[in-house]
Amino acid sequence: MSTLLEVVALSKRFPLAHGRSLHALDTSSFRLGRGESLGIVGKSGCGKSTLARIIARLIDATDGAVLFEGDDIARIPAARFARDPRRSAIQLVFQDAGESFNPR
Repeated sequence: MSTLLEVVALSKRFPLAHGRSLHALDTSSFRLGRGESLGIVGKSGCGKSTLARIIARLIDATDGAVLFEGDDIARIPAARFARDPRRSAIQLVFQDAGESFNPR
């Protein structure tokens, strides 16, 4: 099975006051093949939404790689990726999945 998405040592730190930072995501890695699905489960505040926002290129990672069809899309700034043709192939499904899909 070919790899569709691979997340390699992905981390995100948000800057705080006085030179401190908040570690929102710390070295997450996984691989997802074509036709597979993945559910991310964890406590509130553990980084699930941050991970999804980085993969969808809504925010930039601090460290690591997001390989989509073999290309490291994490190297493309989030603001520029909005115009990338690959953007339409990536979509978030929110926790209340019933509200995320068009019933038609």
